[in-house]
Amino acid sequence: MTQVDQTSNHYEVLQRKVADKLCRDGIAPGGRLPSERELAEFFNVSYLTLRRAISEMVDRGILERRPRSGTYLRPEGYRRLNNQSVMLVVTGYDSELAKRFISLGVEEAQKLQWVPHVVHMDRIQERIVIQALTSGEPALLLSAPDAMTPDLMVAVKQAQGRAVLIGNRMDAMGIPSVVADDAHGIRMAMEYLQQHGHKHIAIVGSEPNYSIDQLQLSTWEKCLNLPGVDLSQYILPVNSDRFSSPLDNAYEAMTHWLKHRPRCISAMLCVVDEMLPAVNRAVIDYGMSIPQDISLVGFGNTAVSRYANPSVTSVDPHLAEHVEKGMGLLQRALKDPTSVNRNVLIQIEPELVQRESVCVARV
Repeated sequence: MTQVDQTSNHYEVLQRKVADKLCRDGIAPGGRLPSERELAEFFNVSYLTLRRAISEMVDRGILERRPRSGTYLRPEGYRRLNNQSVMLVVTGYDSELAKRFISLGVEEAQKLQWVPHVVHMDRIQERIVIQALTSGEPALLLSAPDAMTPDLMVAVKQAQGRAVLIGNRMDAMGIPSVVADDAHGIRMAMEYLQQHGHKHIAIVGSEPNYSIDQLQLSTWEKCLNLPGVDLSQYILPVNSDRFSSPLDNAYEAMTHWLKHRPRCISAMLCVVDEMLPAVNRAVIDYGMSIPQDISLVGFGNTAVSRYANPSVTSVDPHLAEHVEKGMGLLQRALKDPTSVNRNVLIQIEPELVQRESVCVARV
């Protein structure tokens, strides 16, 4: 074990001892803790060591320091110490997918009588997540790989199965992952469009920087089956930098693409539901309509696709099942960390939900 690991474990153990003492002593929500010097003497550690452990519990939202008054147990901290808690971690902008993930995560946690703790990731919150993972708190993470810093990656990998990635896969790196069978979802969407007579189908989505994006793109290309055709004009990559606006970026890219697209293209597959309003608006502003002039299928089946005008046929990855399976993995890890296969991958079968955005291709 490295010196860093030993140090981290030392503070982790001390924090657990402090938490156990607060529970045994019956410290109520909002209650004042003994002084840090008293606690240091009780646990037979140095004052500075105890103070750092308390500071980390403050950062995690369990305790609160009040100037010239002392340290107090926050109501949220009381619930987390006296009940099993789970972090629901999201990164990037506040998307419909992120909101749905949080809603489902809270619902599933309540079924298990766990206390959910929602964390919107930034640099400060990342430190809290790392400290919580180190201290044994489980987490579901809705995150793209690029949003995970090396420090967070290490904490997730060392969590002994208590951190599960939702919607992306990093099982090869020892991080349990739950993902949809994206290849099957793309095939369903393409077959549906082809059954309506569409042969030239464009794809709209984020830059294919990650394995899942690349899988979607390669599956689309195989299904398209247009040997000898230059497909570069069939692919519409949209800048998806973290915290950027996907709608503005999608509208600008879509507007430019419509002006220069091959006229044989009669349908589009948009693999990011969040972009659908911008795609639809760009089509309308160009003087076209969906599905009369161009058919459209989405991927995600979020509220955006359901309430669009026209409502958009979309691949449903079944996010609720993702969250349910992820919670199940966390339960297993908490019961017996030694039995956990950290390379586990669970794939969820998607479903095509048919709506109003596809019609028969014009001959």
